[in-house]
Amino acid sequence: MRLATEIAIQSGSFHDVETLEDLRERLRALGVRRVELAPRHLAPALSQIELKEALVTLACGGIAAGGWGVFPAGGNQRDDRALLLRAQVMGIPIVGVDPQPGALRALGALAAEYGVRAAIHNGGPGHRWATLEALVRALEEANAWVGVCLDTAGLLGAGGDPVAAVPVLGPRLFGVHLSDAVEKGGAWKPCTLGEGALRLRPFLERLAAAGFKGLLSLEHEDRRGDPMQSLRASLAALAAAGGEPRRTAG
Repeated sequence: MRLATEIAIQSGSFHDVETLEDLRERLRALGVRRVELAPRHLAPALSQIELKEALVTLACGGIAAGGWGVFPAGGNQRDDRALLLRAQVMGIPIVGVDPQPGALRALGALAAEYGVRAAIHNGGPGHRWATLEALVRALEEANAWVGVCLDTAGLLGAGGDPVAAVPVLGPRLFGVHLSDAVEKGGAWKPCTLGEGALRLRPFLERLAAAGFKGLLSLEHEDRRGDPMQSLRASLAALAAAGGEPRRTAG
């Protein structure tokens, strides 16, 4: 089994990192050269010049931005247009979004205009896009420029099966937040990849069988302690599952 995409890390995993310079060095220490930038590390309110300078800061360490998000969408078309324009200017192909249900057609039209794919992020239990059924209904309302960024731990928490979701979403699966969770006392808690309910190897096999080439972002969702230990263990779990994606060692 071999995946056709390079592993990234969702920068929100580094809850203890504030600067892009520190973020760059953390990624290099893990041997990962691709990142999905969270808003806290790259704010959409920055000017186009500032955004480009941020990408240069990452590129100086050999780090490329493969995605950006997650952002609210659909509340104001001017804001949506500004977000997608900035992604286009930076050359970021995928933006993770949490859109208003009634705004999917308009969002798809803007995504097509700017050539940037909008990926709906499913939250955990109670979120409007928590279930696979809700995501499928959303995709039926939008054009092909709108897809899904599947948060595996989020879907587990909502009672879904990430393995079964892959073929259902098909080519509309633009990205994955690869995260794990364990149920304790009736609540779902984030954990290191391979230590929770996610059937990691079958999930990776489904991605490989589907020829998935989207953004595969490892995500550490526990905001306590040092995330580096969990991220290293999660990368090791990927390798042990036989599905280690291409990544460049530093």
